[in-house]
Amino acid sequence: MTDIAREKQITNQLMLNHLNMWDEFDIKSVDDTKTVRYYNRIMNHINDQLDAGVKWLDTDEAQKYFKGESQYHQEVFQSLEDEWDSILESKYDSVEALLDEVYRRGKAKGYTDMREHVRYTEADKQALRIATEYNYHLINKIDNDVRNEIKNKIISGFLAGDNPNVIAPKIQAIAGEQLEGSTFTPRQRATMIAKTEISRVQNTGILQSYINEGYTEVKILTAEDDNVCHTCLTYAYEFNKKDEVTYQNAGKEKIHNIIELVKNGSFPPFHPLCRCTYLSVWKTKTNPPKKPYVINLTPMKFLDYENKFVLPDGKPNIKWTKENLYNQLKGFTDDQNELEVLTKFLMNYMKNIKNRNIEYLNAIDNDFNIVCNQFSLGESGGVDLCHDGIDASKNIGLLAIIHNHPSNNPLHSQGDIDGFAVYDIKYSFIFTEENGLYVIKNDGENSNDIQNGWNGFYNDMLEDYKENKSLEYGHLLDMYIYGGLDEKIYNTLLRSKVKKHISNNISLSLNLFKHNMIKHNIPVFHSKP
Repeated sequence: MTDIAREKQITNQLMLNHLNMWDEFDIKSVDDTKTVRYYNRIMNHINDQLDAGVKWLDTDEAQKYFKGESQYHQEVFQSLEDEWDSILESKYDSVEALLDEVYRRGKAKGYTDMREHVRYTEADKQALRIATEYNYHLINKIDNDVRNEIKNKIISGFLAGDNPNVIAPKIQAIAGEQLEGSTFTPRQRATMIAKTEISRVQNTGILQSYINEGYTEVKILTAEDDNVCHTCLTYAYEFNKKDEVTYQNAGKEKIHNIIELVKNGSFPPFHPLCRCTYLSVWKTKTNPPKKPYVINLTPMKFLDYENKFVLPDGKPNIKWTKENLYNQLKGFTDDQNELEVLTKFLMNYMKNIKNRNIEYLNAIDNDFNIVCNQFSLGESGGVDLCHDGIDASKNIGLLAIIHNHPSNNPLHSQGDIDGFAVYDIKYSFIFTEENGLYVIKNDGENSNDIQNGWNGFYNDMLEDYKENKSLEYGHLLDMYIYGGLDEKIYNTLLRSKVKKHISNNISLSLNLFKHNMIKHNIPVFHSKP
């Protein structure tokens, strides 16, 4: 129910059109052989995916799909998914080895700056693991995008009555076409990731070398030309308040504490294709620590480098029992029959989730029949109410709807709220593995109150974002007022940043959400096992 694709498209347009960065996607202009090697390995992976999609069209499974019923089943592409999984795992082995080489090059640069002998610690192993696993996460996102494009080509071709021979060349053309909801082709996405992640991994090696030897502060080195962006300049240099933020007006270099820099998330690469790096401040050197701080330059807030930080594909861990969920819901509905049906409905839904990284949606009508049972095609995709569910809402009505948020944000998005109000559903549940179940109850003619409650919550979080992320908000506002940023793009980017602020501040968000809903007489309930 989220419009992630649209947000990504707006972000891409801003980065490429406003900052004029299209030339950065010409891999032939790259002098760094390791970046070229890295890019080529990702592209080989994408090409193998496309080949596997074409070959699948000749299998018995594909023939049955084209000759059988038009209903789309989750299992129909399973053999193709297995082939893609095998390709991803084998291709990434060589990428991982290359990133290890890049990390070591970064360490060598750091020690050259310090004139010390290169030293590896246990922290280096963890820092490199964090960087490579984040890199795998990004390549996996490209992988999923390409998979979905192939699936969409096959499904749309089938619905149009095309035979496999007509669809095959369309699949092979995917590598050079813009992905749905994006200004990038898979090749351009691969180039951007190659350049950005080479920088991220090398900078991780540089900072870890400083930390290992007892250095506590660094300066940020920009590319020192007219193409350095506002964000990079602001973090690297002091500026007079009256001066325009350009490299020519840059003043004294800022000095940053390394650990605070990393913990605050304000580090190069500041954005895709960022060219900034670091230089140590020798005056702050102390004795080398026995257990050096582990450098993590990934933007993934849920990372815990003591454990595996990327949730693996697979079923979520369900912590409720039927009994404790039943007892928790008792106070939220006074209808005994309804209570029993909802408890069974919710338990079955949670147990039937096949992959924690994909959104699944179920809906149940007022006759207690399941009318929707669907899933998104990708880990970042959303799901909407199915046609049978919409028909049921118009006829006998819908008792409840539930879908999960792989992001572990338990709160309803604006899209969730709009659907809940428009289709007059009595209960709307959000399931998250980490933060439990959140439910809103619609007692009758209060659709406007539900939407007003959500708008009040959003406005409160907007004000909190402006106050606590004033530098980030100021950069965006400057681009709108002085940089010629389109108002529509500005509002979309601002909304995206507030959404991220909500996800990063769950405790505050839960309190403000509940406050605003109760203010408009909308019952809400948060269930945690």
